[in-house]
Amino acid sequence: MPWFTLAKAWLKKNWKWLVFPVGIALYLLGYYAHKKPVVVAPESVGAAAVKEQAKEEAKKSEAQAEEERLLNLATITNEHANTIKHLTDEQKEKAKELSADPVKLNDFLIDVGKSIRN
Repeated sequence: MPWFTLAKAWLKKNWKWLVFPVGIALYLLGYYAHKKPVVVAPESVGAAAVKEQAKEEAKKSEAQAEEERLLNLATITNEHANTIKHLTDEQKEKAKELSADPVKLNDFLIDVGKSIRN
């Protein structure tokens, strides 16, 4: 039994070099042997078409919302410009009326300046 004692001594000294490759081989064998098959749920078979349709509808509604936003913005901008022009015209008329009385004109212009800053 001299070969057994020699093998035992060699294994005692070099057991890492034997276990490491065996462990890697077992891991790879287990990994590739137990691949799970791909299972597709029956309700998700037509999901791609539904997803594309939903994307198209979302793009259409987004474009429509953008058009409405731009239209509303233009309307509001025009209304604001008209309101500012109307108020400015009123203030000019009032200033012309008060041009005969400098004190009242000064008070009016001060009030106009305060209202602009607020």
